[in-house]
Order: sequence, then structure tokens, then C-alpha cells
Amino acid sequence: MLRRTITLRAGVDLRSSLAVLQGGRRDPVARLEAGDAWLAMRTPDGAATLHLSGGGTRVEAEAWGPGAEWALNRAPATVGAEDDPYEVDHPVVGPLARRHHGLRTIRTG
Repeated sequence: MLRRTITLRAGVDLRSSLAVLQGGRRDPVARLEAGDAWLAMRTPDGAATLHLSGGGTRVEAEAWGPGAEWALNRAPATVGAEDDPYEVDHPVVGPLARRHHGLRTIRTG
């Protein structure tokens, strides 16, 4: 098992941000709970399981399998650490962004 800590500039809500990856409550590829996510993936180096826990500005990442290093190297993008949490001044989008302040744009590839 490999580990790393991810520090974000703005807080993240793991469940909200990663919900797009889950294909239903019984999806074997993604299990999401408050502050806890398990993701199974295929990487160029082989299969990997990525466990993400925490939230706010700190997320702990653990990975297993032949693709563990690949998964950990991309874990910051997976939790939205590369998302720019700018202030939105739009009359519709602004209030939504403030209400869902932990929702980040994620990247899995």
C-alpha cells in the first residue's frame, strides 16, 4: 500500500465531488460515504484501488495494486485540488457556488 496526503487551497466535499463517478448505490467501482471514497480503476500500469478519506483542505489517499503509484500521482486531480475556487459574481451561479462550496471539478485521467 502506498500513501500520500493531499492539501487543497479550498475545502472539498468528497461525496459531492466524486458522486459523478458512482453508477448507483451498488456500483462496485465507486463507494462513497461522507468523508470516505473507494474507487477501483484501470491504469496504464494495471488495476488499482484508491481510498480517499477526510475532506476540507486535507485528504488522505491510499492505493493498492499494480497501478497504485499512478493512482496516487493523480489523486490530487481526482479530488479537485487543481480546481480554481474563484469567486463567482453571476446572479444564478454565484449563490449555487456559495451553497455548494465543497463541490470541486474533478479529473480522473
